[in-house]
Amino acid sequence: MDLQWDDLRIFLAVCDAGSLSGAARHLKVSQPTLSRRIAEMEYGLGEPLFVRKNQGITLTKTAARLLPAAQGMAQWAMEATRSLDAKNSPVSGRVRIAAIPSYAFDFLAPIAETLKRKHPHITLEVCRAHNA
Repeated sequence: MDLQWDDLRIFLAVCDAGSLSGAARHLKVSQPTLSRRIAEMEYGLGEPLFVRKNQGITLTKTAARLLPAAQGMAQWAMEATRSLDAKNSPVSGRVRIAAIPSYAFDFLAPIAETLKRKHPHITLEVCRAHNA
């Protein structure tokens, strides 16, 4: 069976919540929809993933074998999202440059203007460098 990330995400939600209804609330889907998706996954695997009880679920041996790989995929998905968020988040903070006055006016001013236009969330500070 070719496992899809959406199915594994549902599987993980059930494992984390300890019940189908808890996972459905977390994922903001109906409990019958979630149950149907789990049943389809179990049918494709040819084995049950959970033993359903009044007080929640218990993982089967198949689910216990699948859980570490699914958790690893969740970690990779989170890292992928974080890397995209970092790329798209604006550059911000303080940039302090020490320079002698003539260098600051002649060379840094034009560069600072371009830099500030490209990254408006940064604060530029130019301070006087002491001659060595």
